[in-house]
Amino acid sequence: ATRLRYSAFKRSLAELPLGAEVEVEEPKGSFLLPDDPEQQYVFIAGGIGITVFRCMLRYIAEENLPHRVTLVYSNRDRESTAFFDELQELERANPNLRLVLTMTDDSKWDGETRRIDADLLRDHLDGELDSYTYLVAGPPAMVEAMETTLRDAGVPDEGVRPERFSGY
Repeated sequence: ATRLRYSAFKRSLAELPLGAEVEVEEPKGSFLLPDDPEQQYVFIAGGIGITVFRCMLRYIAEENLPHRVTLVYSNRDRESTAFFDELQELERANPNLRLVLTMTDDSKWDGETRRIDADLLRDHLDGELDSYTYLVAGPPAMVEAMETTLRDAGVPDEGVRPERFSGY
């Protein structure tokens, strides 16, 4: 998945005719669903960083895994929120999934509007922040800010697993 922005690469991608052949590389990295179903996880996604978590959540659902996950997903507005309906459906179907959506620039949104910080996390998580394992995916600046926020809140380094996505 990608967002069509105004870079030369994205413009070229948008201009491809339907059915055009493209060469695609396999995914890189090792950002995987952790094995330990006893641990409580917080997936923190910014923008299109949701893509990797959508895959993990679908896998959890398909395999009936007992993972307990709170997904905290931040976007500017409802219209730019990728997979909005699908994520709500995944939450309805899985009692071990809690979805926290925050729209930081949407006057029509009646839910959470704050940027993700320690206070927002404390308001939506049960217990101490350091009792969770955090997987963070999104734009590099957002991921770096979340790493700092979590560490400043007392989450140990091994409790934070970041993945930075950058578009072309």
